[in-house]
Amino acid sequence: MSSLAAYGISVELPVAWEGYAFQHEGGEPTIHIANFRLPHSDGEFGSRATAAMPNHGLFMALTEYRVDETQLDVGIFAGLPPRLLRSEQLSPHTLLRPLAGQRGVQRFFSSGGRAFCLYAVAGRDGGGRLADLNGVLSSMEIEPRA
Repeated sequence: MSSLAAYGISVELPVAWEGYAFQHEGGEPTIHIANFRLPHSDGEFGSRATAAMPNHGLFMALTEYRVDETQLDVGIFAGLPPRLLRSEQLSPHTLLRPLAGQRGVQRFFSSGGRAFCLYAVAGRDGGGRLADLNGVLSSMEIEPRA
């Protein structure tokens, strides 16, 4: 296992997984994690990564949103950080860019006074491998905004 820590967010990555953190100019922090090779640059929700994802692929983007304090822990950001994804939660209707055989899920939440969207995508055969992704989610730690 290896660790990824940036922008006050840390996760443990399974063996042979890769991840990176970035922040586009004027944007908020984003972390990409996958069980396949990630492109060197991508958008917040990984359009390039998911376009190149193999059938066994799993991809996760964690993107922070800058919101007013009154929007934290209410509305779409009312949930807790997701720790477990199940195959039946994945749907082709939640994909940013629908591609044949892919299914995904989006979960919005608040943690440490910060708002996030978790976006996960599974390739045709990736849904049966969610245990590794769930391990990443269970290891996720988010520090309060400084």
